[in-house]
Amino acid sequence: MATHPNSRQKLPKLAPASHRVSSQTRGTEGLGKRRAAELLPLFAQHYMGDCRHNSTAAAIAIGANPRSAHSTGYNLLKRARESGLLAEEARKVAEKIELTMEGALRQVARILHCDPARIFDEHGNALPIHMMDEDTRAAISSIELDENGMPTKIKFWSKVEAASIAMKHFGLYERNNRQRAPNLALQVNLVQAPPARANGAAPVHVNQLEGKART
Repeated sequence: MATHPNSRQKLPKLAPASHRVSSQTRGTEGLGKRRAAELLPLFAQHYMGDCRHNSTAAAIAIGANPRSAHSTGYNLLKRARESGLLAEEARKVAEKIELTMEGALRQVARILHCDPARIFDEHGNALPIHMMDEDTRAAISSIELDENGMPTKIKFWSKVEAASIAMKHFGLYERNNRQRAPNLALQVNLVQAPPARANGAAPVHVNQLEGKART
């Protein structure tokens, strides 16, 4: 049925054009009509580069509105991780600075195997820093020199922290936690002593973890 032009008719309300977000640009408000596929590589480069893992700064760097950059950066960071772009950019950065897993583990090993005796000569005098071997120098976190350039105070990286990193690499923490789980249940049952019955009947043992009673 035709409707008279002057008759009142309820029309669906449409959101303003500035608030309409398509599935391709959702979470990228303030960046114009560019699709996420165009924005994610740029975002990943800034995030891993000059913005130093700051998603808000990376969003602003690619043109996001500073007022909404925090939420925009959060959404872009989530997409960059899910798509693998962030991992790919991290790989490129690692290659550029020659950072490898083997090199990182070698540094951990240097700290663990460091012998402080190597910083002294046969007479017990501290060696100049340039005369120490490379592995010993790599294990030093800070050094203080006198006016002649000789070491007066040397601090090494923590062997405890290095050992912790090595244990995580080999999965020893996870393995240890799995082994401790059954013992925890046993300890809980042992410390919960069953109350004695007044009539002399056998006490009821209660499994504290499962809540089941047995005689």
